[in-house]
Amino acid sequence: MARDRTHASPEGLLEVSLDAHQRAAVEAVCTDMHRPYVNAVAEKLPNAEIVYDKFHVLQHASRAMDEMRRSEFFSVPGT
Repeated sequence: MARDRTHASPEGLLEVSLDAHQRAAVEAVCTDMHRPYVNAVAEKLPNAEIVYDKFHVLQHASRAMDEMRRSEFFSVPGT
């Protein structure tokens, strides 16, 4: 919905698109883990829970599992 991935972009969008009453009524926001987006939502929608999208959660978990597998593989003598 925003043009770029800066903090100001979603912050401005939330400020312009929603009035104070609407912002206060938002209960949850689904977003990726991009810190500027998370910060903007936390500032402009203080009552909203931040829910991370499944794709990015699984992507991070998969990377962590791959690192653990590599670490375990190379910790065994003779491999």
